[in-house]
This record gives sequence, C-alpha cells and structure tokens, in this order.
Amino acid sequence: AVGREPGYVSLDVQPGESVQTRSHADPHGSIRQTAFREVLGRIGGRAALVKMDCEGAEWEILADHESWQRVDFLTAEYHLGAKQGHEAILSAIREIGFVVRSHMPSTTFGLVFAERSAR
Repeated sequence: AVGREPGYVSLDVQPGESVQTRSHADPHGSIRQTAFREVLGRIGGRAALVKMDCEGAEWEILADHESWQRVDFLTAEYHLGAKQGHEAILSAIREIGFVVRSHMPSTTFGLVFAERSAR
C-alpha cells in the first residue's frame, strides 16, 4: 500500500461492493504502507504518470504537496467521505498544481485525469 506516511493499514472490505473498500491506519494491520515520497525516490525521484486506486488513502496522499511537484500526470479513482466530495477532490488536485482534464463523478466515487499545469 502507498500512503502519505509509512506504517501499517487494514482494509474495511464491503462484500459485493469492492469500490467501497477503504484502508485505514492501523498499527496492528497486516498491510505495510510505504510513503508516497519514498515510492517516488525509489523510481528516480520523478514520475510521468501516477495512477491512484488506493482505497481511500488518496486524500492523505494528495496532501503531500511537495512530492506531487515531481509528477506530470495523475489518473485516479477516488472515494467520497463525509467531508470529501467531488468538489473537494478537484480543489485538492488544483492545489498541488494540476489542471483537471477529465472528471467522471458517480454517487460514491469518481474518476479523474489531470496534468501538471504549465509553469
């Protein structure tokens, strides 16, 4: 798993609804989580494209503004939460310097494609 910080996570699996599965920090979890910045470092410090499908961890990963400066394109499936709606994801993506090129919202999740804005 990849998240904002290293540690361990567990999954909350929803039977019959895989798109509703969520990860959450859990010091006793069985899934090791690697920090996003470390993943970028392992591949040379930059990524042309990040494809995120991280079961709810996208919100924390998007908060790592510094690491996102080393990414050119983003495609993501994201999950909605009590305070995390469609406009919130678009705002978070813009805050890290991306322009949203495609957005497909649904009732409980969404898909988005974005690219780094010109500097």
